[in-house]
Amino acid sequence: MTTEITTSPAVLSLQQEQRRQGNMTESEKLNEALEATFPASDPISQSSGSVPSGRTNAAEAERVRKSKDETRGNRADVFGTIATAIRSRPATSIAIVAALAYIWRATR
Repeated sequence: MTTEITTSPAVLSLQQEQRRQGNMTESEKLNEALEATFPASDPISQSSGSVPSGRTNAAEAERVRKSKDETRGNRADVFGTIATAIRSRPATSIAIVAALAYIWRATR
């Protein structure tokens, strides 16, 4: 009984690719590597808006704009409150930061 050994198409393709890469010049290898990373080489967008382009509802756009402004005001109030608490009780603030740093370090 004779068994015929055949090579799978995947193995043949791999061997062909290895031969092709072995014969490539450094410049060709660099060009191929650049092509393989092309989507990552696209520049990032320089602009972004709070209202997506294509939104045609002016009232909704105004609501988004107002909520953004309110969020900024709330953030300033929170930071002001924290700053006041730190100034009034610096030792307590240091103890809280030390405890948080210990927990942070212990979980990393």
